[in-house]
Amino acid sequence: MTVKNLPSTNSIRWTIWRKIEVVAAVHNGVIGLDEACERYRMSVEEFRNWEQLIDKPGFQGSQIIQLQDYRQPFRGPGKREK
Repeated sequence: MTVKNLPSTNSIRWTIWRKIEVVAAVHNGVIGLDEACERYRMSVEEFRNWEQLIDKPGFQGSQIIQLQDYRQPFRGPGKREK
């Protein structure tokens, strides 16, 4: 991870994944806390809220969703599944 990989400084919509990237960058020393707050125009308190959100028990299990295809397989014209 490098500073180049971080979310854009003009991000309008802060998805949980963008927040994770910024928090991980600070935790891994890629960017300092003060620099992150200045770069993304947020307070230290807001950053700490992001950390708490990410550190909540069960967070990963509730946020990582496997996509499944619920469509019925194609059987051809006029054929129905029994």
